[in-house]
Amino acid sequence: GISATRAADRMVQSGDRDRAIKLLQYLVGVYPEYWQAYLQLGEIYGATGDTAKVVPLYRTLDDTLTAYLKRDPLNTYFRQDLGLIEVEIGRRTTDSAIVAKGIASLWQAFEQNPNSAYAFRKLVTAMGQTGRYAELQRAADMFGEYKINQSDPLLNQILGRNQSSAPRAPEDF
Repeated sequence: GISATRAADRMVQSGDRDRAIKLLQYLVGVYPEYWQAYLQLGEIYGATGDTAKVVPLYRTLDDTLTAYLKRDPLNTYFRQDLGLIEVEIGRRTTDSAIVAKGIASLWQAFEQNPNSAYAFRKLVTAMGQTGRYAELQRAADMFGEYKINQSDPLLNQILGRNQSSAPRAPEDF
C-alpha cells in the first residue's frame, strides 16, 4: 500500500497522472479498506478538475469501511478511518450532519484507547479542520492524562506548553 502510494506520488510529480490514477484505482480494487489510496486518488481528481468523481469515490470508501466495521465492531482503525472519510464527505458537501457523524466515530475510536497517538492525531486533525476547538482541548486533556504522552509535540502545542522540558544551558540565563 505505502509503496504504491509513494510510486503514485512520484508519477504525479513527473507529470504522469494517468498512470498514477490507474495504479491507485488498482490499489482501491485490491485493498478496498486502504483509505490513503482513495484520498490520494481524490486529490488527483480534484487537481485535474474532475471534482465530480471525488465525493462518489469517498462514499465508496465510506460504504466499504461501514461494512468492515459491521463485521468487526471493535476495530478502532476502521472506526477512525470511517470517521475521517465522513468528515471529509461532510466538508465537501457542506453537510454538517455528516461531519458530526464522522466526529462522533472519531471520538468513539479515541475513547476506546485514549492513549493512542494515532487515534488522537486523527481526532485532533478533524476537529481542527471543522473548528471544534473546545472538543480539541478535551481530547488533549484526555490524551495528556497518560504520562508517556507528556512529551508529545502536538499535545504540547495544543496545551500551549513549552515544547522543551530540558534544562537550559548556562548561556540561556
